[in-house]
Amino acid sequence: MEPYRLSNYNQFLIKKDSVIGVNLHKQYLFSLDREKFDLLKENRSNLTALKEKSPVLFSTMYKLGIIEDSEIDIPNILIMRNRQQVFSNESFRLIINPTLNCNFSCWYCYETHSKKYMSKETVESVIKFIESLATKNKISTYPFFDRKIRLSDGVYLGLLREF
Repeated sequence: MEPYRLSNYNQFLIKKDSVIGVNLHKQYLFSLDREKFDLLKENRSNLTALKEKSPVLFSTMYKLGIIEDSEIDIPNILIMRNRQQVFSNESFRLIINPTLNCNFSCWYCYETHSKKYMSKETVESVIKFIESLATKNKISTYPFFDRKIRLSDGVYLGLLREF
């Protein structure tokens, strides 16, 4: 089995004598002359041969993530990175949507527009929940429709009570 492979996260744009590429996993943008790109393409099923023919090209492509080790499981690495980012952050993100009523009247819309809002009990529960998060310093801002309201001096309580 070939110890190397081209990454599935590569994208190339061919422009006359040069090629612009990006590796979406490592997030590297690069350019190659057409001759080197053709050499890479010719050896895509035998990258060990490319390593022998052009060690500098191979080394550069390997460092950029264009060429990767065959046994590496990139999808699981990406999933693990995502989980680390999501679960290592102690802050809490809360989006409050006090109504599902749309104020547009698009002719093609299939939704029924009912004027329903949060009940007072729900608003009170949300306020208590936000207060508990704020006292633990777990939340500093939250999206409220298209505005950001800073949680300071209890201002958010008055705004939520308006609903």
